[in-house]
Amino acid sequence: MSDWNEISIEAKKEKIPLAVEFIEDVMTSSRFDRRRILEVQLAVEEAFTNTALHGYRGNKGTIRICSRDIDDGMEVVIEDDGLPFDPTRLKAPVLIDDVEMRPIGGLGVHLMRTFLDGMRYEFKDGKNNLILMIKRRK
Repeated sequence: MSDWNEISIEAKKEKIPLAVEFIEDVMTSSRFDRRRILEVQLAVEEAFTNTALHGYRGNKGTIRICSRDIDDGMEVVIEDDGLPFDPTRLKAPVLIDDVEMRPIGGLGVHLMRTFLDGMRYEFKDGKNNLILMIKRRK
């Protein structure tokens, strides 16, 4: 990918800080405000965690994160060759007041949708590609 910043990270939960730091670096250099950076870091952390835990199911793997500036913000692509999984197809979680009664799971993708301006998925050349759209907010 030309004009892209990128990092490849071993798909292990212990490596999440590398992904979060990468996002902070690229977004800071693109002059995003601190709140926006934190929101995107949370979304990337969720995607990374899901891939490391579920996509590779304990097997070795790599997660590649690429970013580039676009007219009104940034595009981030999270790529892996784990099991195919499209998080954009998950239904919104059931949010009820009684936490004890709420079904487990689904909140991470819900948070991603809340903090991102767009999210789409492609399975191409044997790889999962989760494309995150981040707009500048004023």
